[in-house]
This record gives sequence, structure tokens and C-alpha cells, in this order.
Amino acid sequence: GLGLELVHVEELDDDIARLVERSAHRMLAKIRANGEWFKATPEKAIYAVKLSVEIVKDCLDTFPKISRKFLKNKA
Repeated sequence: GLGLELVHVEELDDDIARLVERSAHRMLAKIRANGEWFKATPEKAIYAVKLSVEIVKDCLDTFPKISRKFLKNKA
């Protein structure tokens, strides 16, 4: 195996989780290995996900009407 430990950070709605994943992927884009895999340390990957959660939640809180419309159109 890969010797990876999966850690639950936070429970999110599917639409919000997709936005968080997209954001984290963009943050780590320069160190993408292949597909869903990145050449990131666990600390760097965790930081990217946690920061993405903060960014997405902040956007949803700051622009609630736009955010609801955006999420509705993504479904």
C-alpha cells in the first residue's frame, strides 16, 4: 500500500465539497503528479484543503444570493 492515513476534516454538502476540491486542486496544480495525485507533503495537502474550506465558506457567507444561484446552476 501507499501508507496513507485518511483524516476526516469536516463534513460538507456535496456541492460545497466539489468547490473545495476544485480550489485545493488549483492551489496544488504546480505539483500535480497525475490526475488526482500530487507531489505534496501531507502538511501542504492538508493546508490547501483547510484553506479552500475557509475560502469557499467565506464566499458563500459574503455573497449568499449569488452563491445559492451558482450552486443551484451546478446541480
